Amino acid sequence: MSQRAVNSDRAGQRGDFLAARRLLAEIERLKQTRDAAERQLDSLTETLELLVSAFPLAERNAFTHKLVELGVSGYQKRKLPDIRDNVISIFSRTPLLELSIPEIKAALGEQGAQIDLKALYNVINYLATTGRLRRVTRGRYVISGLGASLDIDNVREDGTMRTTEHDV
Repeated sequence: MSQRAVNSDRAGQRGDFLAARRLLAEIERLKQTRDAAERQLDSLTETLELLVSAFPLAERNAFTHKLVELGVSGYQKRKLPDIRDNVISIFSRTPLLELSIPEIKAALGEQGAQIDLKALYNVINYLATTGRLRRVTRGRYVISGLGASLDIDNVREDGTMRTTEHDV
């Protein structure tokens, strides 16, 4: 091999080495930019979640769907709002209201949720079995356990309050 060929080969290697270093520097710069963008995206997502938490369920679901659609970190594999939660929220708005399956399906439709009737029957059955809903009559349900309680420690059998000098 001639000296000229060796020098040419070394120059080519040096050029490749410089190109590789430039590419590595660009990768490092882009990674720093990406990391900064991800931190900003996380911050904006957290702020959005706080804002949206006060919205009605249908609007919250729309934002969640959009975040999943965009592939936002933490939302790619996140399960969309569960139909059970949607059904409970319908009953929670008017806790003493008895609802039928078609009425529940219509209320879900108003929230933008499209659900199969069989799936809705399964959810209602599950909620009734677990005690979250109570069957009032055939096909009519009401929410169970409104979350209200009554402190009866100081109440006598006749309904009057028992007080002592320490309570005053």
